[in-house]
Parts: sequence; structure tokens; C-alpha cells
Amino acid sequence: MQPGCASTPVAVSPAAGGPFRFELRVPEDAIDRLGHVNNVEYVRWLQDAALRHSDSAGLTWQECQRIGGAFVVRRQQLEYLRSVRAGESLAVQTWIASSTHMSAVRRTEIRNETADLVLDATTTWVFVALDTWRPKRIPLDVRRMFGMDAPVVES
Repeated sequence: MQPGCASTPVAVSPAAGGPFRFELRVPEDAIDRLGHVNNVEYVRWLQDAALRHSDSAGLTWQECQRIGGAFVVRRQQLEYLRSVRAGESLAVQTWIASSTHMSAVRRTEIRNETADLVLDATTTWVFVALDTWRPKRIPLDVRRMFGMDAPVVES
């Protein structure tokens, strides 16, 4: 998959700025030697959440190519709070918490069947030009897709 843009549409389409949600069942191949979900799988699910959210908001890979820009991860912080095992159902929720002219902070929570928080993540995404991979301003249309407020002017 391409950076910052989804290629597969999903049924859920939240109002601009609202949280994007989906559920998943933990597959057997996500389990490590310790008998719980491998940390790498959480990173994969965070990426999947961002891509699905992006696609549902209208920022598909085709749109990224048309505008010549996409989001890429700059920084990611994950807090693992509870173990998860194969077969469990998880609810994933993600949203844009804040933004600047060229970046957006995405929050993602993953909860188990009893609504206990199992993972809390914060990811900083930078908008880059596809031809140079250099940061560029997030276009107004993209800001609107995600319900981003106008960023504070940095001095």
C-alpha cells in the first residue's frame, strides 16, 4: 500500500473530523511466542486504521496522486496496556487530534470486547510532495476532508 492513502474503501464514513471506527478479529498468525499479539501487528493495525480513515474521508491513493502529496509517519508513540489473544474482537477508533500547516497528529485507541483500552497511540503524520518527498502544506481540501481546523500561525 502507498503511504498515507488507502486503496480499499470501507463502509463506515464518519462526518468530517469525527472518529473513524472499525472492528477486527485477531488472527492466529498475529500471535507471538508469548501467546499474545505481537507488537508489530499493532503497528500494522495503526497503519490500516489511518489508511481506511483516509480512504473514507476521500483521500484515496488516486486523489493523493492527483494532488501530488500524501501523509507519511514522522513519529509514533504506542502504549501497550493489556494483552490480546487470538480470536478476540477488537474495536479500533482513530481521529485527527490536532494539526499544523504541514502535519497532523492522529490518535488511535484499540479496545477489547469489554471496552477496556488495550492500546493507546499517537502518530505524527507529515504531508509530503510525492515528487520530492519534502514536506509541504496540507491542501485546504485535504484539511476539510478530515475536519482539521485552520492551524495556528507559527511565528
